[in-house]
Parts: sequence; C-alpha cells; structure tokens
Amino acid sequence: MSRWSSKELTRRSRFVDLDIPRRKYGNTPTKVDGILLDSALEAKRYAELVLLQKARKIACLRVHNRWPLFVGQVQLGYYESDFDYLEGDKPVIEDCKGVATALYRWKAKHLAAQYGIEITEIRA
Repeated sequence: MSRWSSKELTRRSRFVDLDIPRRKYGNTPTKVDGILLDSALEAKRYAELVLLQKARKIACLRVHNRWPLFVGQVQLGYYESDFDYLEGDKPVIEDCKGVATALYRWKAKHLAAQYGIEITEIRA
C-alpha cells in the first residue's frame, strides 16, 4: 500500500522542478524573468507592473525589497515587500495576499507609522 495517494503525489510533483517543498498556505512558487515569486498571483501582478513600467506609468520597480523596522535606534526586524515602485514621485508598496496573518498586519502598521506609506494589498 502506498504512503501517499495519487492526488498527493501529483500535487507534490509540481514542486520538483523548482526544488521547493509544499507551502503552508497552498501557494505555488512561480519563476518569471529569472525571479522566483511566491505565488501565481504575485507572478501575474509582476507581469502587469513590468508592462506599466515599460509604458512609463511607474518607475524604479523593485521585487522583494527589505524595509528595516526600528523602534528608536533598535532594529526589530524588517518587512519584505512583494513590490515597491514610484508612481510619479509617490512611493507605492504592494503585497499580494491570500492570507493576512497577525504578523503581517503588525508589520504593515509598523511600516506605515515609520515610513508614512500604506501598503496596497492585492487580493487573490
């Protein structure tokens, strides 16, 4: 008797070529332009942002940029944005979300307080 069902084996085999284990929230890591993105939603949004940058609607697109989070002079950690870019002269931070965890919500509030930038959530 097999340890896993054929359905589980099929689901697990999707990650063999990326050498990534199955994810906690069921997202499928996707590689686009040599960049490993955390989900299909993130890959779709990345493609849209690249087109917007080519059309010069946005500038300075960055993927998985780390924003340090401080209290006074002490760095508590960091927030890693899915995307950030400039829209005109206004900075925009985007996060593609399927599940908004408590830690994410805390970091989003901390980032808004520290940098004055609200995170734009892209929902599944």
